[in-house]
Amino acid sequence: MLNRNHFYSRLWVTKMSSSKKILGAGLCLAACLFAQGTWAAPTSISQAAFSGAETVIDFNSIADTQSITNQYSAQGVTFSGALVGMTNPGDTNIFNGSTIASNWIYAPGPGNTGSSWTAVFGSVQNLVGFLVESNSNDDVTIEAFLGLASLGSVNFPNPNGAPADFIGIEELGGFDRITVTTATNDNGFFAMDNFRFEASNRSQVPEPGSLALLGLGLTGILFARRRSRV
Repeated sequence: MLNRNHFYSRLWVTKMSSSKKILGAGLCLAACLFAQGTWAAPTSISQAAFSGAETVIDFNSIADTQSITNQYSAQGVTFSGALVGMTNPGDTNIFNGSTIASNWIYAPGPGNTGSSWTAVFGSVQNLVGFLVESNSNDDVTIEAFLGLASLGSVNFPNPNGAPADFIGIEELGGFDRITVTTATNDNGFFAMDNFRFEASNRSQVPEPGSLALLGLGLTGILFARRRSRV
């Protein structure tokens, strides 16, 4: 006959073993889920980072002062926020385009339509960039998102007030949305052309922190399996 004290002792050991198995599995799940969100943060790139097969939006089909929204959805991107077409020759000549995208309306107006705009992609991308014109004190910031999660941002200062610069970011883990914000230290003017984006085939290598978390999760599984044999 099983002694009552011995029975409760075995029951306690069984419960402790089950708890540790659950703990180990939980550690693994948490580590794996967290590792998915710890790819390297977005980094700045030059136009040379693109393969030449990327999608390029030149905005030439947009009328002056027309809001830029879903006109390019067939090419894989929709816009929202402070973007309208601009045909002012003083700005378009900088980009050699018949129409550019801007947050500024010369007439009727004049006026700034806002300091920020968003591009949403139909699929996950790894690179995005464009030619930009802004005032020397009005930095431009690109923030990347995947779903609701922010992946980080890159700030692009314009200390020399160059007529037009290329700015862009790469995120190896992929993003499906960006938000671009212009500082308003001067007047917040922003204009761009040749908006380009691409899904690259480069390896998605996690940061060392991700590998450490994954190792912690695997250790938890091994610990749970070892305890289950007790």
